[in-house]
Amino acid sequence: MNELLHTQYQLVQSSRQVLFQYCQQLSPAELVGSVAGFGRGSICNLLVHNARTYAYWLGKIGLGKAEDIPAEEAFSTLPEIEHYYRHIDELVLAFLACYREKWQEQKPFPLYGNEVMVTPLQLFTHVITHEFHHKGQVLSMGRQWGYVPVDTDVIRV
Repeated sequence: MNELLHTQYQLVQSSRQVLFQYCQQLSPAELVGSVAGFGRGSICNLLVHNARTYAYWLGKIGLGKAEDIPAEEAFSTLPEIEHYYRHIDELVLAFLACYREKWQEQKPFPLYGNEVMVTPLQLFTHVITHEFHHKGQVLSMGRQWGYVPVDTDVIRV
């Protein structure tokens, strides 16, 4: 199972790289500019929000690390964001190593002031599906800036 999840995360990383390549065509102003109708405001903030979600759920909750999670405003360029994602990649690998063969073991995790029973597989699934949800929003935001969205699916032509 662990090898499967490593491979799955590699597919996520490949899709993310396509999104980063797409974002390279944005001007600095478009990367950080507010796009009406989107709660996080900018493409930059949305990309950072995704990374912060990994840091929170896998780092703080899953691994119990005193993870320093920078504010969205701490980032304003694509290279800064990509650098942070390299840290997230390391965090994911640590999470995968920690829960090797323990994917279905329920553990109590704090959630909004309550304690919920969650499996490591649920945490991992949550962060990757969350990333794909917001990746679609990034492409929609880019469309509003006048760019043609690219195929960022796991299976691409």
